[in-house]
Order: sequence, then structure tokens, then C-alpha cells
Amino acid sequence: MSNLVVLYGPPETGKTSYLEQLVQYYHTLGLEVRGLVSPAILYENIKTGIRAKDISTGETRFLAAKRPVPLTDTNKLGYVFNEQTVAWGNEVLSSSVPTEVLIIDEIGPLELKLNKGWTNALNCIRERSYQLAIVVLRESLHDEVRNKWPVAEWLLFQRGMKFNRFDRYFHETRT
Repeated sequence: MSNLVVLYGPPETGKTSYLEQLVQYYHTLGLEVRGLVSPAILYENIKTGIRAKDISTGETRFLAAKRPVPLTDTNKLGYVFNEQTVAWGNEVLSSSVPTEVLIIDEIGPLELKLNKGWTNALNCIRERSYQLAIVVLRESLHDEVRNKWPVAEWLLFQRGMKFNRFDRYFHETRT
């Protein structure tokens, strides 16, 4: 049985840090964890960019830089993306299933509205070749996506969430 959890919340509240710690927790349980996390690049405590990190290997690549000038066109993104890293990330995602735990950080307008970015993430979710997938979704897309995805759980991220809150998804096969 595969389960999909969508973790959503405001930007820059610690979702990626939580996922990185969750990966470590699952490793201590002996679970196979694959996918991508996208940690922020900070300069003087200000987010200036994003990295992409392959959970399986630990390899990290530069993904995007914040645009230096705010956009007036709301149809454009606030980041400039490195296309080679996007292609690499999609390869990482393709090779991430099947697995016990799949992590995808994050799906946003790039994937859902422009058919760019982590496009292979959507295929991985549809394949359901995981026991548990945790996907970070841009909060602004929550209402739009909620009716389209058969999800086990929608979860508004809050600091201090327990790492064992998803353990119930493994009890069926581990006991």
C-alpha cells in the first residue's frame, strides 16, 4: 500500500529542515529513503537561492538564485533556475522509485502550471511505487491541488512536529 502525504505551509518556515531531519530519523529505522530536498542558500540570514540535494547520495547542486529585482508580472517566478540542475534533479527523481520513503521538496507553480521544474516528481507520485511519499507543496497551490490528488493526509507544517508522526504508515508491513 502506498500513502501520499502533502506537507504545505508558508515559505521559509522550516519545512526543508524538517525533511532533512526526517530523512535521518528514517535512516535510523533502517528504511530506504530517496528523492530530493531543496535547502535554502542564505547570505546574512536572507534567502538568496536554493540548492538541490539527492537524498540517496548526498550530492548537492546549485538550483536557483533569487531575482535581484522584484517582478511586476505575477506569471513569472521569483527565481532564475539552473537548467542542468533541473535535468539532474529529474534524473534523481526517476531513479528514486521504487523505495520505501520518497521525499519531494517541493512542487510549485513551475511543475503544476508551467510543466517545468521537477516534472518527474508528478510521475513518481502517480506510479505509487513507495510505501510513503512526503511531498512539499507550495501553500498557494493547496486549494487548487487538494481536489485533484488522492492523498492519504494533508498536513499544514508547524515547527516542532514529531518525526514519528508518520510511523503508522509502516506498521502494516513492519510488524
